[in-house]
Amino acid sequence: MGLFLAIAIPLELPKTNVYLSYNFEANYNVPENQTTYEYPPIISDRSLGINRKNVYDALEFKINSHGYPGRECLLRTICEASEYDLSGNGVLGDVIHVLLSPTASRSENLSPEYEEAETNGKSNHNCAKYAQNCSISLIGLISWLGNADLKCNTLTSITITHYPLFSF
Repeated sequence: MGLFLAIAIPLELPKTNVYLSYNFEANYNVPENQTTYEYPPIISDRSLGINRKNVYDALEFKINSHGYPGRECLLRTICEASEYDLSGNGVLGDVIHVLLSPTASRSENLSPEYEEAETNGKSNHNCAKYAQNCSISLIGLISWLGNADLKCNTLTSITITHYPLFSF
C-alpha cells in the first residue's frame, strides 16, 4: 500500500495546458493477518529526526537546485506567508502556516533570520528587503491575493487557488 501526493501548478503558456508538478510517494506494508498486532504496542524512544531546521535545509536545497538563492527565497516566503492570516484556507492554509511560521514550534536552534522574517511579515507587512535578494515569490506561485470584501480598500485575505491536475 502507499500514499501518493502531487502538487500541480499550471504554467501560463498560450494555447497549451502545461503543469509543473511535484510528486511525493510513501510506501508501507499492510499487516497480513490479525496476529501481526501486539498489545501493548511497542513504542520506540527514537524520534524521527524531522525538525524545522531539517525541513528548512531541504527547502533551501530544493530552491537552490532550481537556480534561485535558497535561504533568501525561503526568508521571503516566510515573510510573505506571515503577512496574511491563512486560517480560512483549510488544511492547506494550516500546513503552510505551520511550515512557514518558525515561532509555531519550540526553539530548534534556528538562525534568528527566520524569526525576524516572520516578525517583519506579521508586524511591519514589509517584505521588500527580502524581495531584493530573491526575484521569485513562491507564495505568489500558488496563491491569489485580493480583497475578501469588495467594499474594503485594503488587502484582507489570501486565497489559495487549487488547480486540477488534468484539464480536458
